[in-house]
Amino acid sequence: SGLSFLAFNMEHAALAEESVRKAIALCLDREGLTEAYLGNFGLAVSGFYGLGQWMFQIVNGTIAYPVDEKRIREKGEMTVEEELAAWEALTLDEIEGYNYNVEEAIRLLEADGWTLNREGEAYDAAKDDARCKEINGEIVALELKLVYPETTPIGEALETYLANHAKEAGIRMTVEAADNVLPMYYGDVERDYDLVFLATNFVIMFDPSALMDPNGASNFSGNTDQELYDLLQEMRGTESGDLLSYCQKWVQFLERFGEVEPMIPVYTNVYTDFYPITLKEYSIAENMTWSTAIIPAVFDETLPEEESEEEGMDELTEFD
Repeated sequence: SGLSFLAFNMEHAALAEESVRKAIALCLDREGLTEAYLGNFGLAVSGFYGLGQWMFQIVNGTIAYPVDEKRIREKGEMTVEEELAAWEALTLDEIEGYNYNVEEAIRLLEADGWTLNREGEAYDAAKDDARCKEINGEIVALELKLVYPETTPIGEALETYLANHAKEAGIRMTVEAADNVLPMYYGDVERDYDLVFLATNFVIMFDPSALMDPNGASNFSGNTDQELYDLLQEMRGTESGDLLSYCQKWVQFLERFGEVEPMIPVYTNVYTDFYPITLKEYSIAENMTWSTAIIPAVFDETLPEEESEEEGMDELTEFD
């Protein structure tokens, strides 16, 4: 139920621009990176969500729609059929994704004025190392530093699947390991980066509003979009038990997130849990950690009686 992502340092004038953030996202081959780094144990994502989140699983059809007929009758606002139709209408198809496309990244940058070199002349990809633009009277270069935790061996993948493609678009990007990534991200030490590779786990009560508050002390992501924050406030203000309204607002949040791209989602991990059939009352998917899931679990050596081959054949014959 977690997510890896690239967070921006929007103190850099270039990264404060939406077009630049989107262009960088377009230079990331997240499918290639995920496969190279995680193999079958990760899925590339295009939004601020995790594979194991209950909202995601409902919307993509992994688990059934939580239609509470008693609650629907008590509220009297819609019928069961109308609520089912509302659930079926929910989709993540409208989320603006940034699938790897260097040509589109170049188009975005040129349309937004990143057409100069360091001397203020026309940018020439054959001889200039970085696109530039005049911002507030100064020539700003697309020269960026990406850092990642030194304990995470993802540097080569970031070079191959992001930095090299960014260079094609006119973005000069260096990739470095650091031992103080979190202190830099939290602002406890100097933020010596423009992008930082991080990961987060989502709790069941999903509420990233503090992270997205343009004026909040916990806004480490650098979000400045008030509409994105307002959508999260509406989501957190949902009446307890109204899962449909919450998921509808969650989808709206994801759609706005894709429009402004305050950070770049990369992948969500895929974990597999193995346990014997004699372990009962073990619901790992409904708990945040193994340590909480194991508390109610018990061993029951009583196994279901195995069906004989002859009985199975009889049933197949009867079915025919």
